Amino acid sequence: MAATETEVTFSDGADAAASAPASRHVNLPATEDHAIEALSASGISKLLRSPAHYHVWRTAARAQTPAMAFGTIVHALVLEPHRAPPVAITPACERRSSIDKAIWADFEANLNGRVPMKQDEYDRALRVRDAVWTSAGARVLLKDVVSEVSIFWRDTQFDIPCKARLDALRPDHGVIDRKTTADATPDAFARSVANFSYHAQAAHYWRAVEHALHASPPFFAWIAIETEPPFGSRCYVIEVDALRLGGELADRATARYAAALRNDRWPGYIEAIEPLRLPKWALRIDAI
Repeated sequence: MAATETEVTFSDGADAAASAPASRHVNLPATEDHAIEALSASGISKLLRSPAHYHVWRTAARAQTPAMAFGTIVHALVLEPHRAPPVAITPACERRSSIDKAIWADFEANLNGRVPMKQDEYDRALRVRDAVWTSAGARVLLKDVVSEVSIFWRDTQFDIPCKARLDALRPDHGVIDRKTTADATPDAFARSVANFSYHAQAAHYWRAVEHALHASPPFFAWIAIETEPPFGSRCYVIEVDALRLGGELADRATARYAAALRNDRWPGYIEAIEPLRLPKWALRIDAI
């Protein structure tokens, strides 16, 4: 992996680690990780929209959608192949007769945190897993990784708690992030990175490793996985410019979080009337 190393150190990263010790945990239950109030990679994406969106995301009850359930199982199958996936296959019957309803009631009473999923959806998740592991690039990236690594630290610049849950950490301290997507081709996935602020999340993960290990990661990589046949996957390493831009976005989100936490105010969008600028492609006459 030496050819893909990325030379970036953030100003509050490796140096700050000495004065702000981090804790690292492997396989901390996701519910426990989520319950801890601290700035996370997912939170950064919400804060870049507005503190109000972040606050609703953190405090409002959210039902798990089928897409979220599918992503959870794919995540477990790909990154934790040595463990039984946390899935429970739903009964084949519908909830019509009293017997059917009793079967479903017993099923739901014994989920014990497992994700309910139809057999055909689970079979699709298995096909996604198999497609990933047939990729030479993915096998190289995932060799000997430790998955589900939670890191907690305190940002000394903004004096706020931070956390990161790494999908996978390699023995050489390279960071791997799994993303499901509709289109894993370079142009399409680059748009997803920009649209969903994945590069800001990458910068946050990068800083987490700097705090926990007192050194910058050699690289950060995404495994982009398509969830429809033929279940293509592509592996990408973030470039320096994208990582630095992501760091600037992460700083913006961190400042918003610090101010909202300090003042216990979670504002939404600005209320001024603004000019709306069209994207550059829409300004081309030949694009109409």
